[in-house]
Amino acid sequence: MSVRAAVRDRVLGSRDTLTGSPGSALDNVNTFPLPDGALCWVLSEAALYALDKTSTAAADGSGTIAPAAGGPGRWIRRTQTGGPAPSVEVTSHWSNISPGAGVTFAGGFYIFSGLDNDFDPAITFGVSNAALAAHLSIVTGAATVDEVTIRVSTDGFTGSGIDDNGVRTPLASEDIVIPAGTAADSYFETAQKWNGRVTIETIAGTAVTCNYLFSKYFDANNVDFMVTGIECLWITSSNDANSNIELLHHQSTGWTFNAGADPDPPTAIANRTTDYGIDVQQSITNEQGAYKRSNLATTILGNDSEGVLFRVTSGTGNSFRSMDCAMSYRVL
Repeated sequence: MSVRAAVRDRVLGSRDTLTGSPGSALDNVNTFPLPDGALCWVLSEAALYALDKTSTAAADGSGTIAPAAGGPGRWIRRTQTGGPAPSVEVTSHWSNISPGAGVTFAGGFYIFSGLDNDFDPAITFGVSNAALAAHLSIVTGAATVDEVTIRVSTDGFTGSGIDDNGVRTPLASEDIVIPAGTAADSYFETAQKWNGRVTIETIAGTAVTCNYLFSKYFDANNVDFMVTGIECLWITSSNDANSNIELLHHQSTGWTFNAGADPDPPTAIANRTTDYGIDVQQSITNEQGAYKRSNLATTILGNDSEGVLFRVTSGTGNSFRSMDCAMSYRVL
């Protein structure tokens, strides 16, 4: 099935209103047979709604609609009232060259510290004046006993803040506030992006041990979108039974703290090893290869600090000589 056909299967015919009209209102759609992320355009609102089958949020008759005809989930408005109709499909391409063993990324990156710390006393993290434009992220290793404030800052000489408009702030700072009773494995990131080296310090509350990293991900220029397909093409230089390609969904849920090591990101949207099985040799010397998924339908809240990135794992050096990763998506 083509990517476009897969998307059509998840886009309902438009509805006249949100509620109250049997057969022509959004709340009269039975959600049981629909996939998570199904889309519907509502004419009275001139807005697009997406089905979140796990949501139990309170219905408000406008932005969140409960299915009256039966079925799980909530319809969530994904465009502002009066916004454009569902957009055409777009494809983004990234190249990845992975000469050594280990993990590389395409479409974004995670730079892990490989450590944990409670930032009391303060520590520094990052390479002086490196051009990152990345968020500083933390994953908690224990529940907080009170409200904790962690300050991220730069000195203007080895690091600085940078925003998406290209505005640099030499002496930048931002506080991450973690509420009391926050569980272990909770993820937080700064809204500010950073270049170079940052200082991280617990300035209030009982310090909590965290993993920490820089994170950069594709968010379609800070808009919500639906991933509809991926395709990766590569050529190898060595045998590697342990290589893998994954499309990661960057979001605030699904992280796992690991003491003295890298945290585990959320479960991948697509995973080549899972799809191909362990009986398939993942990389064979001087052979070309491909990995394609055309049946994806994952909503990414790019306007709410979500995104995607490819993670490429090489079990041996030069298992991937070069690679092109493509992702198709539809702006919501």
